Amino acid sequence: MTTDTKTESTDEIIARRSADIDATRASNNEHRKVFVLPPGPKPTEKNGYDHRANMAATRQYAISQGMRPTDDVRHVSTAAFGPGGKSWALTYAVPVQPVEKIEGDEWREAVEVEVITDNETDTEGHVPNATGDASDKPTPTPEPDADAAGKKTAK
Repeated sequence: MTTDTKTESTDEIIARRSADIDATRASNNEHRKVFVLPPGPKPTEKNGYDHRANMAATRQYAISQGMRPTDDVRHVSTAAFGPGGKSWALTYAVPVQPVEKIEGDEWREAVEVEVITDNETDTEGHVPNATGDASDKPTPTPEPDADAAGKKTAK
Protein backbone atom coordinates (compact mmCIF):
# COMPACT_ATOMS: atom_id res chain seq x y z
CA MET A 1 0.00 0.00 0.00
CA THR A 2 1.45 3.34 -1.01
CA THR A 3 0.54 6.47 0.84
CA ASP A 4 0.60 10.01 -0.48
CA THR A 5 2.37 12.00 2.22
CA LYS A 6 1.29 15.24 0.52
CA THR A 7 -2.34 14.61 1.44
CA GLU A 8 -1.71 13.15 4.91
CA SER A 9 -1.53 15.40 7.95
CA THR A 10 1.72 15.53 9.89
CA ASP A 11 0.10 13.64 12.78
CA GLU A 12 -1.07 10.90 10.38
CA ILE A 13 2.43 10.45 8.97
CA ILE A 14 3.96 10.33 12.45
CA ALA A 15 1.34 7.82 13.66
CA ARG A 16 1.94 5.58 10.64
CA ARG A 17 5.70 5.62 11.19
CA SER A 18 5.55 5.20 14.97
CA ALA A 19 4.76 1.54 15.55
CA ASP A 20 4.03 1.99 19.26
CA ILE A 21 1.16 4.50 19.06
CA ASP A 22 -2.45 4.19 18.04
CA ALA A 23 -3.20 6.45 15.06
CA THR A 24 -6.27 7.79 16.85
CA ARG A 25 -4.11 8.96 19.78
CA ALA A 26 -1.31 10.54 17.75
CA SER A 27 -1.13 14.26 18.35
CA ASN A 28 1.12 17.23 18.95
CA ASN A 29 3.59 16.04 16.29
CA GLU A 30 5.08 13.56 18.78
CA HIS A 31 6.72 10.25 18.06
CA ARG A 32 6.24 7.82 20.97
CA LYS A 33 8.19 4.68 21.77
CA VAL A 34 7.35 2.07 24.42
CA PHE A 35 9.93 -0.18 26.07
CA VAL A 36 8.76 -3.21 28.06
CA LEU A 37 10.95 -4.33 30.95
CA PRO A 38 10.81 -7.71 32.67
CA PRO A 39 9.34 -8.13 36.16
CA GLY A 40 11.28 -6.39 38.89
CA PRO A 41 11.22 -3.25 40.99
CA LYS A 42 9.60 -0.18 39.46
CA PRO A 43 12.21 1.42 37.14
CA THR A 44 12.56 4.88 38.63
CA GLU A 45 15.53 7.21 39.06
CA LYS A 46 15.14 6.73 42.81
CA ASN A 47 15.68 2.99 42.29
CA GLY A 48 18.72 3.68 40.12
CA TYR A 49 17.09 3.29 36.69
CA ASP A 50 18.81 5.33 33.97
CA HIS A 51 16.47 6.41 31.14
CA ARG A 52 19.23 7.76 28.85
CA ALA A 53 19.60 4.62 26.71
CA ASN A 54 15.84 4.44 26.05
CA MET A 55 15.77 8.16 25.26
CA ALA A 56 18.61 7.76 22.77
CA ALA A 57 16.87 4.75 21.18
CA THR A 58 13.60 6.72 20.90
CA ARG A 59 15.40 9.52 19.08
CA GLN A 60 17.27 7.09 16.81
CA TYR A 61 14.10 5.18 15.91
CA ALA A 62 12.38 8.44 14.92
CA ILE A 63 15.32 9.38 12.69
CA SER A 64 15.40 5.93 11.08
CA GLN A 65 11.71 6.32 10.19
CA GLY A 66 12.22 9.62 8.36
CA MET A 67 11.28 11.96 11.20
CA ARG A 68 13.50 14.77 12.46
CA PRO A 69 13.40 15.38 16.23
CA THR A 70 12.77 19.04 16.98
CA ASP A 71 13.32 18.93 20.76
CA ASP A 72 14.55 16.65 23.53
CA VAL A 73 13.08 13.22 24.29
CA ARG A 74 11.05 13.08 27.51
CA HIS A 75 9.96 10.20 29.70
CA VAL A 76 6.15 10.19 29.61
CA SER A 77 5.13 7.32 31.88
CA THR A 78 5.97 4.11 33.66
CA ALA A 79 3.07 1.70 33.98
CA ALA A 80 2.54 -1.87 35.16
CA PHE A 81 2.23 -4.17 32.16
CA GLY A 82 1.41 -7.75 31.23
CA PRO A 83 -0.20 -10.61 33.13
CA GLY A 84 -0.55 -9.61 36.75
CA GLY A 85 1.10 -6.26 36.04
CA LYS A 86 4.53 -7.62 36.90
CA SER A 87 6.38 -6.13 33.92
CA TRP A 88 6.86 -2.43 33.20
CA ALA A 89 6.01 -0.34 30.12
CA LEU A 90 8.11 2.81 29.83
CA THR A 91 6.83 5.37 27.32
CA TYR A 92 8.98 8.14 25.83
CA ALA A 93 8.03 10.95 23.43
CA VAL A 94 9.89 13.35 21.19
CA PRO A 95 8.45 16.14 19.03
CA VAL A 96 9.26 15.44 15.36
CA GLN A 97 8.64 16.59 11.81
CA PRO A 98 8.52 14.21 8.86
CA VAL A 99 11.43 15.24 6.63
CA GLU A 100 9.24 15.61 3.55
CA LYS A 101 7.07 18.15 5.37
CA ILE A 102 10.04 20.40 6.14
CA GLU A 103 10.50 23.14 3.57
CA GLY A 104 13.70 23.35 1.55
CA ASP A 105 16.93 21.97 2.92
CA GLU A 106 16.30 22.96 6.57
CA TRP A 107 16.29 19.31 7.65
CA ARG A 108 19.75 18.64 6.31
CA GLU A 109 22.53 18.91 8.84
CA ALA A 110 26.09 19.40 7.75
CA VAL A 111 28.58 16.89 9.04
CA GLU A 112 32.22 17.87 8.85
CA VAL A 113 34.55 14.98 8.17
CA GLU A 114 38.30 15.20 8.47
CA VAL A 115 39.95 13.29 5.65
CA ILE A 116 43.35 11.82 6.44
CA THR A 117 45.50 10.76 3.53
CA ASP A 118 48.06 7.99 3.56
CA ASN A 119 50.95 10.47 3.48
CA GLU A 120 49.75 11.95 6.79
CA THR A 121 50.19 8.70 8.71
CA ASP A 122 53.22 6.79 9.89
CA THR A 123 54.13 3.36 8.52
CA GLU A 124 51.61 1.66 10.83
CA GLY A 125 48.69 3.93 9.91
CA HIS A 126 48.80 6.14 13.04
CA VAL A 127 48.22 9.87 12.78
CA PRO A 128 51.07 11.80 14.42
CA ASN A 129 50.14 14.36 17.07
CA ALA A 130 51.35 17.99 17.00
CA THR A 131 54.84 17.00 18.19
CA GLY A 132 55.23 14.55 15.34
CA ASP A 133 55.17 11.26 17.22
CA ALA A 134 52.28 8.82 17.03
CA SER A 135 51.17 9.03 20.65
CA ASP A 136 48.28 6.66 20.09
CA LYS A 137 50.66 3.97 18.89
CA PRO A 138 50.49 0.94 21.18
CA THR A 139 53.58 0.18 23.23
CA PRO A 140 55.28 -2.86 21.71
CA THR A 141 55.23 -5.95 23.87
CA PRO A 142 58.76 -7.32 24.32
CA GLU A 143 59.34 -10.85 23.15
CA PRO A 144 59.88 -13.15 26.15
CA ASP A 145 63.28 -14.74 26.21
CA ALA A 146 63.43 -18.50 26.02
CA ASP A 147 64.63 -18.89 29.64
CA ALA A 148 61.77 -16.79 31.00
CA ALA A 149 59.27 -18.93 29.11
CA GLY A 150 60.59 -22.05 30.79
CA LYS A 151 62.36 -23.40 27.75
CA LYS A 152 65.96 -24.50 27.76
CA THR A 153 68.29 -22.72 25.44
CA ALA A 154 71.28 -24.33 23.79
CA LYS A 155 74.68 -23.02 24.90
